[in-house]
Amino acid sequence: MKTLNRKLFQIAIRLSLLAAMAAAIMAQNEALPDGPFKTSHLLNLPVDVTEGAFLSVLSEMNQAIAKAGCGTCRYALFKVYGQQNGPYSYMWEATWPGVAVYTKVHSDPGYQAAMNRHPEFEKVMKYEIYNRYVEVLPKK
Repeated sequence: MKTLNRKLFQIAIRLSLLAAMAAAIMAQNEALPDGPFKTSHLLNLPVDVTEGAFLSVLSEMNQAIAKAGCGTCRYALFKVYGQQNGPYSYMWEATWPGVAVYTKVHSDPGYQAAMNRHPEFEKVMKYEIYNRYVEVLPKK
């Protein structure tokens, strides 16, 4: 019985964390640009999450993104090269063609299922800095 209660508790914790992440994403969606944009996550990998493990997660997420309808969208992971300035060693980024595709992908059940399979996401995103960027074009 203790094992069942522990598992139910762990499931409840994960669901509440996912609900909090979904609420944060929904709040951010209010500021989605109409045209193309980039997303950037500045982060550090937790001690128990290796680069290889996180790249595997991103690979699975990229497959889910493609199946959800954006074959040109993909997550990529970068790390500091040379002298590091600032506290973050990694950047995880993606390019999106617009709000419709971004929203479609992030609400897709396959994408959601892939994200839910990986507690690494929760650990990595806990202390990240997340921003969206639009290209600055010269005025005509």
